[in-house]
Amino acid sequence: MSRKADLDRCCNGDDFMSYAQAKVKDGVCNARIRHADGSHVIVTTDLGGAVFTDHGHKSYGKGLRRKVINMFKVIGLGVLIAGFVYANEVLSKGV
Repeated sequence: MSRKADLDRCCNGDDFMSYAQAKVKDGVCNARIRHADGSHVIVTTDLGGAVFTDHGHKSYGKGLRRKVINMFKVIGLGVLIAGFVYANEVLSKGV
């Protein structure tokens, strides 16, 4: 399973799961990932939580996919790494 670097390229449960795990591993956000009943996965951050189903490589419909992407952005998992790095550089230099 490859890691997804771009949230807009995620199209199924495996993609969203690997994206969330990559963000946690890279230290971009303080998220917690846990499995719930059945195939549901819950991702929580300080800003809130997102629930999605992980049915392997079965692709989501256009509407559900967009809904999960928007939930990830609301809870802080849609952070752009380049923007994050740039903001840290600016803050550390005191500009």
